[in-house]
Amino acid sequence: MGAGSALVVSDLDAHSHEFLRSEQRDRWLGFQREEIRDWLQAGGLEEIAVDFAGADCCSNSGCSDERASISIFIASGRKRSPREAR
Repeated sequence: MGAGSALVVSDLDAHSHEFLRSEQRDRWLGFQREEIRDWLQAGGLEEIAVDFAGADCCSNSGCSDERASISIFIASGRKRSPREAR
């Protein structure tokens, strides 16, 4: 990322719906918001925000009666420009 640029990421909060791995090929079962905050901070970003995006992702299993309703987060941060560092 260049100085002064911003990063915005949206994904699912951590959950335990294993059927999403096999049926929808999810690699991760969401993320802990605090972990996302730590990653952005470790990447040198500032003005970090990690909040509820205002919606849930919903899915029904095709192999059982399981249903997932998982909250979505949005995370953002900004890389300080050299001029701001003064």
